[in-house]
Amino acid sequence: MQSGFAIALAIVTLAASPAADDVVFRESFEQNGSQWHPYHPDSPQATIEVAEGQAAEGTHFLRIRCPGKRRLEGARTTVAAVEPLTLYTVRAKVRGEGNLFACLLSANGWLYARDVVPLTGSWQEVSLPKLTSTADKSLSIYFLTRDVEATTFEIDAIEVVREPDLPAKAVAMEPVRWEAEDFSPRADSLVSEPSATGGKAVELPNGHSLAGIPFPVTAQAGFLYLRCKPGTADDVFDLSTRIGGYSHKLATAKPAQPSGWQWLRFEVPRAAAARGSVEIRLAQPQGDPLPARVDAIVAATDPAFSAERLDAAPRQRDHRPLVASALCAAPPVIDGAADDLCWRQSIPVADFQLVRQGDAPTQKTVARLCCDQQRLYLTFRCEEYVLQPEANQLHAFRQNETQRDGAVPSDDAVAVILGPTEDGPCFDCFVNARGTVADARCGRPDLWAARDPAFNGDVRAAGRVGDGFWEVEISVAFASLGATAPKPGQSWRLGLGRIEKNLSETSSWNPVQSGFHEAESLGTLFFLPQVGSVTVSLPERIRGRENSVEIARPADATMILARFALDEPGSPARILQELVRPGEEAKIALDAPAAPHLTLSYDLFDAASLQPLYLSPPLRRTVAVSDAVLRLAAAGPYSVFLNGSRIAVGADADGSRPISAPLAAGANVFAFQAQTGKLSAVVDLPGGKMVSDGAWRYAAGEPKDFALPKLDDSSWAKAEILDDGAEPLASQRAKQIGGPGPGVFRRTVLLEQTYLWPDPEPAQHVPQNAAQHLTFSAAGLPGRRLKDFKLYLGVPPEFEVVGSTGYYGRNSETKARFVPSGPDRITRGGKEMLVYTVSASGPLVHRTKVSILELFNVLVRYRGPEKPADEYRFEFWTEAEGGSVTECVQSFPVRVSPPLQGKQPRKLVWQLWGSYFSAMDDAASKKAMLATARAAGFNNIVAGSLEDTQLAAVYGLTNTMGINFEPWSLDRAGYLRANPADALVDSKGNRSKQHVCTTVLLDSGWDDVAHMLREKIAAARPRFVDWDYESSPFDSYLSCYCERCLKAFRAHAELPAEIDLAPESIHAKHGELWVDFMTTRNAEVAERFRQVANEAGARFSMYSGYQSRDTQHRYGVDWRKIGRRRAADHVGCGYGRSRELIDATMAALDGIPLTIGILMHPYDVNLRRPLLPLSKARVLRSAADATGGILLYDRMSIDGRAWWSLAEISRLVSDYEDVFAEGIASSELATVEPAEEPGFVVKRHGKTALALLMNLEGKEKMYRLAMKPEIVQTAKRYYGGSEIDPKAPAEIILPPGEAEAVVLTLR
Repeated sequence: MQSGFAIALAIVTLAASPAADDVVFRESFEQNGSQWHPYHPDSPQATIEVAEGQAAEGTHFLRIRCPGKRRLEGARTTVAAVEPLTLYTVRAKVRGEGNLFACLLSANGWLYARDVVPLTGSWQEVSLPKLTSTADKSLSIYFLTRDVEATTFEIDAIEVVREPDLPAKAVAMEPVRWEAEDFSPRADSLVSEPSATGGKAVELPNGHSLAGIPFPVTAQAGFLYLRCKPGTADDVFDLSTRIGGYSHKLATAKPAQPSGWQWLRFEVPRAAAARGSVEIRLAQPQGDPLPARVDAIVAATDPAFSAERLDAAPRQRDHRPLVASALCAAPPVIDGAADDLCWRQSIPVADFQLVRQGDAPTQKTVARLCCDQQRLYLTFRCEEYVLQPEANQLHAFRQNETQRDGAVPSDDAVAVILGPTEDGPCFDCFVNARGTVADARCGRPDLWAARDPAFNGDVRAAGRVGDGFWEVEISVAFASLGATAPKPGQSWRLGLGRIEKNLSETSSWNPVQSGFHEAESLGTLFFLPQVGSVTVSLPERIRGRENSVEIARPADATMILARFALDEPGSPARILQELVRPGEEAKIALDAPAAPHLTLSYDLFDAASLQPLYLSPPLRRTVAVSDAVLRLAAAGPYSVFLNGSRIAVGADADGSRPISAPLAAGANVFAFQAQTGKLSAVVDLPGGKMVSDGAWRYAAGEPKDFALPKLDDSSWAKAEILDDGAEPLASQRAKQIGGPGPGVFRRTVLLEQTYLWPDPEPAQHVPQNAAQHLTFSAAGLPGRRLKDFKLYLGVPPEFEVVGSTGYYGRNSETKARFVPSGPDRITRGGKEMLVYTVSASGPLVHRTKVSILELFNVLVRYRGPEKPADEYRFEFWTEAEGGSVTECVQSFPVRVSPPLQGKQPRKLVWQLWGSYFSAMDDAASKKAMLATARAAGFNNIVAGSLEDTQLAAVYGLTNTMGINFEPWSLDRAGYLRANPADALVDSKGNRSKQHVCTTVLLDSGWDDVAHMLREKIAAARPRFVDWDYESSPFDSYLSCYCERCLKAFRAHAELPAEIDLAPESIHAKHGELWVDFMTTRNAEVAERFRQVANEAGARFSMYSGYQSRDTQHRYGVDWRKIGRRRAADHVGCGYGRSRELIDATMAALDGIPLTIGILMHPYDVNLRRPLLPLSKARVLRSAADATGGILLYDRMSIDGRAWWSLAEISRLVSDYEDVFAEGIASSELATVEPAEEPGFVVKRHGKTALALLMNLEGKEKMYRLAMKPEIVQTAKRYYGGSEIDPKAPAEIILPPGEAEAVVLTLR
């Protein structure tokens, strides 16, 4: 036997039962005649008997006693009649004493388990795979000792299962050539070799391999050709495949010449047996032989290639990125809706990256391509946040250009660069959501400089806008580019890009540094007869160890070989490969190294021809990988499980051997099985340590599913502390714990389960003089309610916790409240830290999607010296279930923002949307938040309750109460129970149990609404009542299709009686008239709300999108009708900025004050992203645009930077409130260079004017401000404080996001 061995013997707790036809050998020892023999033919040797007793199956089993006199004692048997080139799995149940070493032998050699299996008194299953060779007729099974030890093996239920062959057709393939360096095992194995292709070769020492070489999956014979220079005349090269983590030999080749370059040939009679991937291993004679050198590899199905043909074989296309396009059976209809069959049969191109940065954009893009004999077809689907109706920023989406070759790149647009030839001209094409095209011919080498927009290709395009996305379809005639239809195997150069305006995300599929027109950065468009779709889902961030890539291939496509490479700087790439069959969804585990950044790339090949279907660009990924290291002391046999997988097993342990445990993001369940019922353990975790103590759970025996994470062990007993344990673990405070007998100990470790939101990158900011809320997400675990939850927050002594609060817990018996206590003083890393405890008063329920019910705030305040340090560090961790659930320590940087010196306006509204403010459990936390809001200048908060009105008044804020017809507000369910005939009928004909027919609502049903609204106003005493209406006129709680409402619509639209008014007919034929009808009804309801609110002592406000056709059709509001009826005292609109829409809204409102909305990003707590800082420039721009103030949505996202920006501008607005409320634009007073509308405006009121400068860009800017001295008497910088001579131009430098106001006194 050879001394080496492959990879670990598989130990499983559950295995799928094979079909009876697949089991070629079964031995349960229930009948005589077992053919087992000692491994050693001479004494001393193992004794073999069939024993009776508690068998794994039946009543008999095989017992093998090894005397312990020499190595490799044990027994063997041989299974006859196995088939060549076939994969078999050998399974057996084993138990006993000592360590079992399992091996298999066939004509292609030994297969060894990498490690022994420590046996216990319980049956466990072991399995080994074996791929037979072309000459195999039998398979031998060995159960042995690896070392010298006396053991007893008990064996039962042995099966040899024939695994199914891969479904493969007899497909011939063109030869494909790779350079050996593509499979280099180490970075230092590449050597300079002038006679090799490309001047480099791979040096291959004895026992080393080239691995991960693709091999065709075809029923034909497959051949691998290797160009090598042997190190000795006796070099032997083995071709193997790796299946189930084991290497299986397929063929062997020896050099014909003792030296010099030569081609070797390996043959696999049925290529599919290699399962898509092979490796080449070198075996050399003993001594110190020279390494062999390998230059190139060719895969083919042709057995008779000459050296000349091999030298000339085409290199595998590896110019990444690459996407294959196939001929479509029917071309798509270019209508903007990518719902054609050809798109479903093409490859999605989704790996777009930000230009120059290489990061993934937040707004995702997916492109697809196909072609026919005349045209190339493309489609793009572009996610766009501002197109989500709830974002209320439809105006921020740009689709203005309608003229061919106009300023399409100034809109939201996609870009295509096509290069039909390697060195000839390229052609670009920009398309917006209207389908407007701007194209050009671009000469090399500088495509942008040589761009000729006078060129017009035969390009057709159409687009459409949906909720949260837009898409376009494009077709380009080959002939218009001077090209003929590409033949299979030909390739073009290709660039794909997208211009996203709202977040300024310019992204591309082919990585570029300066712009789309980098000729050297173009990818490859590869033409093939057929392609088929494939979906690849990648993790955007690698967290913990258990990450995966998911791949799906439709049933009507071919099998693919997926190859993934993980590149860590300074190390060779880790290669992962997987065959994905048609109709299959595969998952590939990514066990990433603990490096801060990795580059991930992946390749998709047709498994039979090895033609590339897709080669991704290099994709940068952030890595947050954590491992635990545990040490265990147990006097008897033990097993250690992590998340259901056994990671360690042994006869005993003394605490000296470290065991690595890769942690996954989320819950990690450790289960320790101890035969003695006693153990000591130390587990080193990221940022801390876990030891065996009374927090561990214990259960006797082997409870069902004891190792699986899904088991709820909260009912298990606490482990008993027996004594202080023994060294080396006792000095680390590990106790010896135990139970009344053999059993299982469990502990759950959480990794990044609890998180701070938004992501504190680059740091969490805290105001110097006010409380800052930290928002934590805390959810239970799947399948269980998490009890006794505690969060520990460690802060430097310069900070204090002033409160904590959950939501909806005060009036609920089931919702937990979060109560603070402490602090305790500890020392970590040589620094003092205050640790506060936040305890949940009840259990946490698991939910897959985070809502307000899973959030709680901890309010912190800086109390340090006047000059804070540049940065501090906070830490937090959690525990639950009395400590049996423990979370790894997390830390984040904290920076102190300048003091808040805001000032509350007297007239204008400075409104804060409160993020469920009224539902906060803790009144002290409410007060602290109101104090911070006052310091930032807010004078109004959207909350709702009487408590909020009273508390807000203490801090100079008024209260706004939201209303609508939902159950928590103006609930109509009770009215409908008494008046069921008044129910709203929706567009599908359903009668509502919640909403009233709008005709009734505006007639006999209004008195009840008015009564309820008066009662709410009297109870809460708000300053404002606000109606936030953003609902489709076709499907909202005002959209009624009953006979009464259809009659009213017919009269409003003046439609003849014979016109069909079914809902679908209204939508299709009378949409504009219906929108006009519904926006009128909306205004009528608003008018009535205002009347009731005013009579009850409140003012009425309303919120929706800016005045536009989109707002009318999506949100059901026409501000012209609100303005004409004076249906509101105050109106709020948002978000984003469009000067045209703001002007249209003000004109429509006809004097009703307009509040401009500012939206914090992110505001969805399920998006774990950093906060987009809110700058002074952005706040000032909104304040300058408004006539009624600003509103900010919403509180939960705000950090110290945002509070400070809001405070700075509120002070300016309060000091010059008349200018902001009633001032007019006065550009004649001053000008600025560079001139720009968004970043400069002059507003005048009486003898005072403000020249407002706002740097809304991402770089520092210098402004030259020139004033008219004949009008301007004095000038002074508001923030800078310095006087300015009106007679001379003033230079003002503003960093990114900064703002300045120059106060002008007029003559």
